[in-house]
Amino acid sequence: MIHLSISLVLFCLFSFGNTQSNSPPLSVPYGGPAGKWTEIELCPPGTKARGFSVKMKEKQGIPGDSALNGVRLYCSSPSNAEEEYVVTSTEGQSGSWSPPFRCAGGYLKRFRLRVSPPLSIDDDMLANTMFSCEDGHEIEGSGSQRGFYGPWSDSCKICICGIQTKVTNEGDVVNDTRYYCCDN
Repeated sequence: MIHLSISLVLFCLFSFGNTQSNSPPLSVPYGGPAGKWTEIELCPPGTKARGFSVKMKEKQGIPGDSALNGVRLYCSSPSNAEEEYVVTSTEGQSGSWSPPFRCAGGYLKRFRLRVSPPLSIDDDMLANTMFSCEDGHEIEGSGSQRGFYGPWSDSCKICICGIQTKVTNEGDVVNDTRYYCCDN
């Protein structure tokens, strides 16, 4: 009887929760080199990333030049899109958050980054991010238009359900992001 109870509990945990994929995270090869990867943050069990917002930090003394300083994922379940959970990996110290950008249909599947050209050595910085939704639509953050978008990351089989950021040692700038796929 105890064996049956334990089996039932394990079945429920693995069947209904978000399980992070065993595959490597979605990443792109052109994020900034400086900094260290921080904690992985996942959407709550049963939810997936439907939208995102960006935190932007204005650079001092350079008009129109700003850096992406954080990304939030907005997670919801297929059964209740109105109830959202916000997931944020480590963010830079300053800046302000944009309103959320959401997929009209489905969830986030892949991403790419806009990177500003360096102003000095090791000064590459993220300027914006863009996601592709399950229905094929692309949604872009409200970050800087400076720099260029690189190629798209690979695509999740199901969708994105987690985030990790690389933050500079000073803790003031997010230099790269990667995303984790859900298995269910």
